[in-house]
Amino acid sequence: MTDSTRPAYSLAWRIAVAAVLLRLAYSVLVQAYTLMTPLPYGDQIRASYMQPPVLAPLLATLVSTLLVVGLTAWCTTRQWLARHDAATVNQPGRMLATFLALQALYTLCLSSGVGIAQNVLMIGTFKSGSWLEEVFGLGIVGRSIAINLMIRAVTIVLEVVGIWVALRIAAWTAGPTGPGAGLTLTRRHVAWICGLTVLIWQTSFSIMLGGFLQMQTLEAGWAEYALGYWVLPVALLALVTIVCLKLLPRAFEYAGTGRAVALGSLAFWFAQVLGLGAGLIILKSMTWEQLAWAAQSPASAALVLLAYGALLSLGCLVATRLLYRNQGGSVR
Repeated sequence: MTDSTRPAYSLAWRIAVAAVLLRLAYSVLVQAYTLMTPLPYGDQIRASYMQPPVLAPLLATLVSTLLVVGLTAWCTTRQWLARHDAATVNQPGRMLATFLALQALYTLCLSSGVGIAQNVLMIGTFKSGSWLEEVFGLGIVGRSIAINLMIRAVTIVLEVVGIWVALRIAAWTAGPTGPGAGLTLTRRHVAWICGLTVLIWQTSFSIMLGGFLQMQTLEAGWAEYALGYWVLPVALLALVTIVCLKLLPRAFEYAGTGRAVALGSLAFWFAQVLGLGAGLIILKSMTWEQLAWAAQSPASAALVLLAYGALLSLGCLVATRLLYRNQGGSVR
């Protein structure tokens, strides 16, 4: 089978895998440079990278970024091919090389810009009289979490926009070819896109929240960090994917990748808003003794996780009803 006759999923997967590998190589090179550069207290910095408070969120951030890059590249390629009713392109090698060159340049500019912006914003955050303190009354910890959350959200958006633009420009170097039969997303595609979108949001949210929890639980070990940063997000990925497979219609009149991403985003933030409201109500109804017991009880932690899983499932149901209400086949 020649390049020009490869099926659509092959081209989309090759571009997505290449984008992920390039981003992974860049991240590894940056971390290697950081560790190998002679710095004051360099030995202590290098030793800290093997400790769970540093390594766990670092790996979670890397996985989240790679998921954003890979999912965006795959979805954008599929969308472009579907729009042109094509199975592949006549110059896949040229398109891939152009895309990787643009991605490498954009990644370098984005990471440098985000690093500079983060340093400037964090310096301003720790000064008294910042706008977060005056408007929202946040303390140093609250301001730090808010700034990191905003930076992470903006970075995700910029990663998506950069990959989308790079692929659109790269598509100019090749032309669509072959019949586009079979390009429509299936229920399994939509469920996995929704699950991976929730995983991206959950990993990013865990990193932001983990920064605060690390200050409260200094005795936490590898088990706690692995559970919060790795096991829980993967378990939620499996839960959301399975729930969506059960809820989505068997056939679609239109199943765009953007709608599938919106499904995961809506389900996740529905669970966050509803969970935050329910949590505040429960906390206000509890006494200090009950709060102290709940903070130390494994049963209460398990109950919270089960409730959170139920909220995400409910979010999937609500989002499916809203976004796929008029699709072919009924939503079960």
